[in-house]
Amino acid sequence: MGYRRTGAIGECEACAVDTYKAETDDFSVCLACAPVSGSTNNETGRWDVDLHCRCAPGWRYVAADDECVQCAYHTYKVGWNNNETCVACPAAMFVWELGSDSESDCWVPSSSSSSS
Repeated sequence: MGYRRTGAIGECEACAVDTYKAETDDFSVCLACAPVSGSTNNETGRWDVDLHCRCAPGWRYVAADDECVQCAYHTYKVGWNNNETCVACPAAMFVWELGSDSESDCWVPSSSSSSS
């Protein structure tokens, strides 16, 4: 697990970064982490998607689809933990971009007065 056969019997190499291999057989290939960008594992030789593929900050994990999706408007996610959800900005603060990764991205819109 976490290694793939390179050709000759007994010769293996670690699965590359952003991939994993949960099988122990010689025929399985290393699989990519979640199919949408924002997922990584940052290490070679990983063997379990749930333990080793993580959604990047600004992205949350959707188990039903086995993919990472960007945090919605007005929310952010700082960490790499797939159990974390995107957090709403503090009251009266907003983020006008998808995939925000910091509370500092939340801002208070300035009120503009119009003069005629």
